[in-house]
Amino acid sequence: MKKQFKKSLVSLFVLGCSATLLSACNKTPNFDGMSGSELLIALHEQMLKDHTTYIKYTDFQKYCVGSNKLYSIDRKSESDKSLVGFYTGKLQSGYSGFTREHVWACANSSGLWVHGNNKPVDTKYNVDNSAYKGGGSDLYHIRPCTSAINTKRGSAKLYVFPATAVKDSTYYEHTDGGPYIIKTDTDGDYANKFEPANENKGDMARILMYVYTHYSSIGDNSEVDEEVRGYLGALNLRDVFNSGYSLKEVQDIIVEWNELDPPDETEKLRNDTVEKIQGNRNPFVDHPEYIKKIFQEEE
Repeated sequence: MKKQFKKSLVSLFVLGCSATLLSACNKTPNFDGMSGSELLIALHEQMLKDHTTYIKYTDFQKYCVGSNKLYSIDRKSESDKSLVGFYTGKLQSGYSGFTREHVWACANSSGLWVHGNNKPVDTKYNVDNSAYKGGGSDLYHIRPCTSAINTKRGSAKLYVFPATAVKDSTYYEHTDGGPYIIKTDTDGDYANKFEPANENKGDMARILMYVYTHYSSIGDNSEVDEEVRGYLGALNLRDVFNSGYSLKEVQDIIVEWNELDPPDETEKLRNDTVEKIQGNRNPFVDHPEYIKKIFQEEE
C-alpha cells in the first residue's frame, strides 16, 4: 500500500534491518523448497507456534490511538496526525470518524468468526463478545476505515470490475489508485461487489492469505492449546469473492493483486510492529512469492 510517510521514520526502519540488527527482521523461516499444501501447512504451523498473544476485538483501539506504534503507521507522517483510510487512501484528522474494520466483510468469512450482536463461534468457553479473539480480531487483519465507507461497503464481495464499469459514476467512487467501492446501485449489475484501490490490492491479498493460512484447521494441531484450536476453521476463498468466480479464478486474482502491489516499507514496518504485540508475522509480507507457490500444483 503506497502512502506518504515521514522519511526519517522509514530510514530508521531500514537502518534497523541493516548490519547487526538484520536478525530482527524478516523472521519468517525459509520454506523455499516447498510448494502447494506442504508449504501451506508449514506456514500454518509456524504461525501457530509464533503467535503467543491473541487480541480481543474490542481492545483494538488501544493499539491505534495516542502514541501507539500502529497509530503512527496509519498516520500520514509523524507531524501530521491525519489517519489514512485503508479503502480510500484519503486523510481524516485524528481517530474521530474512523472505525476498526476487517478488510473484507465478516459475513463473507465462512463462519470463521463472528462479533457484534452475535455470539462468538467458540461458545464452549462462554466467552462474551467483548472478549472474543481469533481471526476476527487479529491485528494484521484490521485496518482503520471511515465509518461512512465501512457502512457503504457493507457485505459487498470482492470483484474485478470491467473497464467500462469505471466510466459509470452511478456505480463507482474513485481515488487516485483506482476504484475502491461499489454499493450505490443495489439493483444494478455491479451491486454488492467491491474492488479495492490498486494501491491496496497487494495488502488485501496478503492479509487474505494470512487469515486463510493461519486460522485453517489443516495440519497437526494436536499440540496447540485447546482454546487456540477453537479459533481455527476453514475460510473458503470463494466466499470472500463474488460467487461467479471459480476457485482457480479467485486464486489467480489473489496472485495478480499480490504482484501488482508488492509490500512497501510501511507494510513491512507494520509486520515488525504487530510481531512485537502478537509474537507472529505475516509471512506473505516477508515472502510474497509464497502465495503463488501455495497455489501451484506440486510436481
